[in-house]
Amino acid sequence: MSLRLFLVLALIGILASVSFATSNSEQINLNGVKAHPDESMGSYDVSLGYWNLTITIEGDGSTDQTSQSVPVGSDLNVTALETTIGSEFDHWESNIAAIDESRTNPITVPAQPDLSTHNLTAVFVAASPLPIVFDERPVWIQNAAWPYFPTNKRNVLTNHLGEVVTDLENNNITMAFVFVGYWTVPATLTLEMTDEQITTVINALHAVGIKVLAWGENAGAIDVSPANRDNLYSVIASLMTKGFDGYHDDIEDWTTTLQDWVDYENNCTVLLHGMDKLMTAAVGFDWQQNTNPYLQMDYIVSMFYSSQSKCEDPQGRAYWQENFGEYGGNNNTPASPVIIGLMNYYGNKHSLAWQLNWVSNELNLDPHPQLAGFCIWLYEYMTPSDWSTWKYWTTGTIISEYQSSLVLTFLITATLVALMIKSRRRIFKSPAKHQEGKAWDAYSPVSRC
Repeated sequence: MSLRLFLVLALIGILASVSFATSNSEQINLNGVKAHPDESMGSYDVSLGYWNLTITIEGDGSTDQTSQSVPVGSDLNVTALETTIGSEFDHWESNIAAIDESRTNPITVPAQPDLSTHNLTAVFVAASPLPIVFDERPVWIQNAAWPYFPTNKRNVLTNHLGEVVTDLENNNITMAFVFVGYWTVPATLTLEMTDEQITTVINALHAVGIKVLAWGENAGAIDVSPANRDNLYSVIASLMTKGFDGYHDDIEDWTTTLQDWVDYENNCTVLLHGMDKLMTAAVGFDWQQNTNPYLQMDYIVSMFYSSQSKCEDPQGRAYWQENFGEYGGNNNTPASPVIIGLMNYYGNKHSLAWQLNWVSNELNLDPHPQLAGFCIWLYEYMTPSDWSTWKYWTTGTIISEYQSSLVLTFLITATLVALMIKSRRRIFKSPAKHQEGKAWDAYSPVSRC
């Protein structure tokens, strides 16, 4: 065999080997499943065993996964990453019903059997609403063992009192509505704490300057007519001797007229003021504007929610105005200062931060002289992130979890600018490329109701 022929045959063998290797690389991926060669684009042949997931971002943030094809029968775990100061993850949106509107993070996207393209969007919202400072900032505390409470939030006042005191003291709470029991017919308030437990709770909260109001709620319709009123007042007066700073009435259903209920509430104020105690009452959003203009008490506490926050209702702005007697051009001013109760509940579509941004926007559009503060329902649903957001909103204090990131961002920015100036001293000659203040856009209030 001549040298020339040998070289030709060797070259043919090499080319054949390369062609075979290339062909295999186009047909087999790392998992041993046949696929198209352009795997970097996620364009797998779904007929060969893949379903597609398109991942997008709404707001300022990111995820640890990108759009990709997933082997049939395989789930995919996706984590939303809070990478921007002033922005936090709120919820997922997807055409996969099992995870749509979920606030779980990380989330497991279940395997899809139909080999089609599905979508997942990570929604981020402003984490630190503009600060709003008001006189009163109460919180409801249920002190119950409801099964859907986190384990460390069951019977919190009897099992975790120290943690409660720390949370309220550190997060700008001024008043606690402590649940004491349910009213039953005709005028019995069955207490759910012993006198010793009540005294311990009151003393602990008083030690950090927090007022404690006894919160009584009805279990069934209560007779608030003049014939039964003195029986109710006798129970309330006895309750006040235990050291409470006042009474928070939550009778939401009664057997007689609305006027009877209004008279009952107003006369309860007279009773409590005679004992140097505070009187507040929980009321629904005043859609008929026939309640708030007639209630005489220290604070009307409007429950701005039903099964979920009214901020999320398409008619949220109308409900908001009704609390102050202003909807439809009316001017039925509340007879007493109003505290708006915000629901921080798992059933909400959006986070507490989103609600506070919604409220900030409403206040910018339409401030109310009668508005005296905001109240959180319910302590047991508050997370550390919720408390951080609440503290910033009510004091304007940047919380620690943002401070370190903020300082780091400024240091990085300063370093980059210095390097850019050194390498291109004329970088700031063009005013069109230099805009100030953009770093704070994330703190602007947002309204999505």
